[in-house]
Amino acid sequence: MPCAGEVAGEPEWWWVALQELGTASAMVLLGCFGRGAKPSCCAAGRSHGTVLAVRLRLEGVVVILAVRKRRREAGRFPPLCGFLPGFHHRFGSMAVDISACIAEFVAMALFVFVGCGTACAVGCADVAGKLETALAFGLGITVLAYTVGAHSGGQINCAVTFGLLIASLFGVGDIISAPQAVANFVAQTVGAILGGELVAAVFVGKNDQTGGLGSNALGDGVTGISALVGEVLGTFLLVYVVLETAVNTKSEANRTLAPLAIGFAVFLAHCVLIAVDGCSINPTRTLGAAVAATLRHSDDGALMDKIWSPMWIFWVGPLVGAFLAVGCYKLVNIDAAPVASKGDATDRDQLIC
Repeated sequence: MPCAGEVAGEPEWWWVALQELGTASAMVLLGCFGRGAKPSCCAAGRSHGTVLAVRLRLEGVVVILAVRKRRREAGRFPPLCGFLPGFHHRFGSMAVDISACIAEFVAMALFVFVGCGTACAVGCADVAGKLETALAFGLGITVLAYTVGAHSGGQINCAVTFGLLIASLFGVGDIISAPQAVANFVAQTVGAILGGELVAAVFVGKNDQTGGLGSNALGDGVTGISALVGEVLGTFLLVYVVLETAVNTKSEANRTLAPLAIGFAVFLAHCVLIAVDGCSINPTRTLGAAVAATLRHSDDGALMDKIWSPMWIFWVGPLVGAFLAVGCYKLVNIDAAPVASKGDATDRDQLIC
């Protein structure tokens, strides 16, 4: 079955893509080295078969962007889109809300500072320390989700962003675009690293009760499989709560309480997992603290091994948990109507809070 935008009798998407790639390559060379370049025409991808004659001498990058724009307008995408509802729309819309990225950057930096900073201040050696740290992470998410929800939806977690993107691709609704998800991920990552450095600036030497600036690491006697299962389940809890409270149309009457429920989900996951591996359920938060600890303790080989050896667990576990949460949401809401689009990319990406 052809994808959206394809018309029977027209060339296959890969053939058009190959033609466009060749044209772009030639125009890059002509733009860089040639004079009076007159590149040949290429298919514009319109159903009426119009041929767009490109006779402009452009810089290579500008030409490539123009070709990509024509491909988006033509709606030509690989056959995979036939199996993923919303694929064409999600990857066809390239708009990115910069304000949302800035909001995610700021929120993530503050979240890491509050959560990991609390761990550094009180330690997690006893029950009181574990409880206070869990509360800091949970309340931090609640406060920041309410704060930046109007700008970015208050995701503050690349696993949540990943789950929302998967939900969009599999027809749950028009929640977030792929370009916006990638942009949010980059902003979250940079923000987490900044947050880790802020923690390092405040907690120096013995003031750091964790010894690693709140980095995640396996607890004594904890196996990698145990930690992996815990991260999958903890992230499953978080993303499923996000979907049911902030995305599901049936919960619209309680939408203003969504950040509170999401914060409690984070708190509960930390209550269980702090003793296991410090509780990640947020790969970007884990990366930010690990980078800060590495910059301070790079000469401590044992600590570096303790932090980086299980790093794959703190990425694979949350991403798998997010994916499973989307699957569970689809099963529970099998007859539910998809979340309707409110219009442009900015509206779509603010459905969380």
